[in-house]
Amino acid sequence: EKSSPSHFIINYYGPEGLFPVINYEQVIDDTSYTTVMEAEAFDLNLFAIDSSVTSIGFYAFGEPFGLSNPMTYMQGTTDNAFQTKVSLMWSPTSTEARAEPYMVVLRLMNGTFSMDYTIFVYVLENTSSIHDEELYEFDVFPNPSKGIVNINLNSAEANTIDLSVMNIAGQTVYTDQFFLVEGDNTIPLNLTLKDGCYFVNFSRDGKPAYFTKKLVIQQE
Repeated sequence: EKSSPSHFIINYYGPEGLFPVINYEQVIDDTSYTTVMEAEAFDLNLFAIDSSVTSIGFYAFGEPFGLSNPMTYMQGTTDNAFQTKVSLMWSPTSTEARAEPYMVVLRLMNGTFSMDYTIFVYVLENTSSIHDEELYEFDVFPNPSKGIVNINLNSAEANTIDLSVMNIAGQTVYTDQFFLVEGDNTIPLNLTLKDGCYFVNFSRDGKPAYFTKKLVIQQE
């Protein structure tokens, strides 16, 4: 199917008072995130609207669906014939808690076009809280890049930080460790990666430290 990124409208909350999202989430630079604590039920509802058809196909894929304790999903209907409800459900354990987020891809189809919508799920240990694990943003430039990029980020204190880069399949394709000074830092990278979309993560002591950032590698 041909891809049309503008053909569908994604709505996190749906109609007011209907199927509310119960987890914390936000959107940074058009990339969506949600955070869940281990041993807590994860139940995320989204709504897709396509005014051209009354039948929207859907399936989801990504690392959480292949785990021994897998995420599950289902599709439902709403009062709007042009809208479909998509639900993701998971109860992660301490085994699934980690610094890097899990990438989940939702694929929407209307018979002519398709669109992939990516969500990152951070699973935190139950000794933490969302507020204790406050995440910060950083800048990647140029973006798109041929592989030589600079990362600007601010650190509240001098410490060591771990960097990883994931591909669209959720596989880690690059890792490194850096020492940050207190205040502003610039990290130069020379990545030898194939053309495509990648995601840059930072963690400290096995816990996420900054929001994931999307990086596009484009040689031409």
